[in-house]
Amino acid sequence: MKLEASWLLSALLLIFAMAGLAIVVVYIADWRVQLTMTAWLLATTAYHVLRDGAHTLPSSWKQLHVPTQGGLQLINRAGQVYSPKLAGSSWVHPWLTVLYFEKPTDDVWWHLSLPPVILLADANADDCRRLRMWLRWWRHSDVSQADSSDLAT
Repeated sequence: MKLEASWLLSALLLIFAMAGLAIVVVYIADWRVQLTMTAWLLATTAYHVLRDGAHTLPSSWKQLHVPTQGGLQLINRAGQVYSPKLAGSSWVHPWLTVLYFEKPTDDVWWHLSLPPVILLADANADDCRRLRMWLRWWRHSDVSQADSSDLAT
């Protein structure tokens, strides 16, 4: 599944940034703190819009592939291929899918190399449906089996 730029996600990120700016301006009295927080908010918003909304940064995801044997492969714009394990905190909904990954034990900077995958409903509908079905029905490594005695109580 090829991941395209999402203008809806970019717009939502900008709306949340404007709300944050309004809160900073209204509730922070010191102008130096206002300036610092405004600069930080604008910089992080620009980074996330470019990475997650427009998919223009090298760390942005370019392609997501689910082989028939299971697993998940992600390719970023720099051409690096990752096979991460999904975290239990991943969220699946028909309008929004957010994929989080488990922390690798050997990588200190894992949070910079594996940003979450955010998919909105404006992506290819059939590919998104297949991904949602795989996420809901495939036996993932972090899901434990319920014991029959647990079900009886």
